[in-house]
Amino acid sequence: MHSIERATRVSRAAAVLGIAVTLAPRAPLLPERDSVLVSVSASPQVSVWPIGYTRRRSIDITTGPNTPFNGYQGYTVRITGFDTATEVAQGEMLADTSDLRVMYWDGSSWIDVPRIVTGFNTADTHVIFQCQADIPAGGSDSNHFIFYGNPAAGPPLMVDNTNVYLWLDDFSTNPFSGGRLTRARAVDVHGDRYRAPGYQAGAQRVRFNTNDNFASDMYVDNAGFSNGEQDVLITVDHYASATFPTDATDVIVARLSAISTSSTHVYVHYSHGSYGDSPAIAWDTWTNGERNTLGGAAVPTTYWPLYQARTWAFAVFGTTARFWDDGDLDTEPWFTSETPLLSGTTPAPQPGYIGVAPAQSRGWWDNLIVRRYTEPEPATSLGPEVAMYAAMTIAKSVNPPGSPTPGIDLTYTLAISNVGTANALSVVVADTLPQQVDFQVGSVSSNLPPGITTIVEYSNDGGASWTYVPVSGGCAAPAGYDRCVNNIRWLLQNDLTSTPPDNSGTLEFVARIR
Repeated sequence: MHSIERATRVSRAAAVLGIAVTLAPRAPLLPERDSVLVSVSASPQVSVWPIGYTRRRSIDITTGPNTPFNGYQGYTVRITGFDTATEVAQGEMLADTSDLRVMYWDGSSWIDVPRIVTGFNTADTHVIFQCQADIPAGGSDSNHFIFYGNPAAGPPLMVDNTNVYLWLDDFSTNPFSGGRLTRARAVDVHGDRYRAPGYQAGAQRVRFNTNDNFASDMYVDNAGFSNGEQDVLITVDHYASATFPTDATDVIVARLSAISTSSTHVYVHYSHGSYGDSPAIAWDTWTNGERNTLGGAAVPTTYWPLYQARTWAFAVFGTTARFWDDGDLDTEPWFTSETPLLSGTTPAPQPGYIGVAPAQSRGWWDNLIVRRYTEPEPATSLGPEVAMYAAMTIAKSVNPPGSPTPGIDLTYTLAISNVGTANALSVVVADTLPQQVDFQVGSVSSNLPPGITTIVEYSNDGGASWTYVPVSGGCAAPAGYDRCVNNIRWLLQNDLTSTPPDNSGTLEFVARIR
């Protein structure tokens, strides 16, 4: 909130109570310092904001009727249409969006969630991350938030193979020497011989050259992932420059129950030519010359071209399988540049290994990505932007109440509270004494949260100056009182947090009725 808006809010309360409250001029955003913790009054389940952030938006995740195997905790979700260009232009976000964070409130603390940001500093920024809650079917979660507006945020968490997607591998390093991928003759689409794929370090991709009547496959081999997922979407970039001879068929495999042994699996096979069902989805055990259990094929038949990199996407969920040719990872929903959108009844669902298997071809694979999948997918939406601001309220009371007689000491209490979302900085509270009372020298006191001190100043000219020092008998007052004092003000020397119970306190003084 801008400082002029803050002043307006406070002045309305002050006018009713006969209290003047002054907040020192500030920049438009509060707070400015990294050490500030603030509360969010609009969201009772959130008790504090992460340190240093000045803006947030809630992320609402709503699930459909079908729950994927292993649930929604770990499901990759995506925010779209986030206008970061406006945020950057208004100075509320760093130009490279490095201060943009996805955070999850677990009920007691914030969890920083790794995220991928694409299209930053545009009107359609995408934010991709893993859901941290296992949401029931037809349910929703609103404990994920986007935070920004922190110039000192530092770099975000690093993205690795498994903390945004179930599996993300751009093959920037050798996947075989690091144990990320296993090479194994697990399915046999063409012929009965095997030639292992290799790593092309210069191009940072996996190269295959099966030659005639050979197969060549590889599978994700990660202890926390392989053989544990059932409902998945697999995307991979494919390129081929030769076939042996013309009936090359390259494959994406899912739900492979075992490596290098007879086992069930579901796969999509996509041919370069000569094969009538292309692309098609099939399943079988590992046998010589598969594709004899067909689950569905594209109509009309479509073949992949040579010398062209394309992104393939294969989804297996429940008893349904789908295939997209040349889908774009950064575009939702997935689309097809041709017509192959398949569905069929697959064998009984089971967890299994995931991989790719070229046959009768030469080329490369790159950017292997796996995420959990079901239909309809969870819907995400961003809540309105909430900015941190300080908002002071003051309530004035007097004891004893009613209509005391002359000579009675009155104790005036000013209860102050910061009900905003940010620490209140440089707070000044001023009070005007009624003309019918004499200030009691030395009676000013305060009961404020630990660590907050005040400087008390007095005025004898209606607040034009604040240098007067009260004295006993001042302006012909009785001993112990000063009739010259007509204004008192308290200058808080520390920030007043917005986190209860340390967001409130009292200021007091005593005056006698003449």
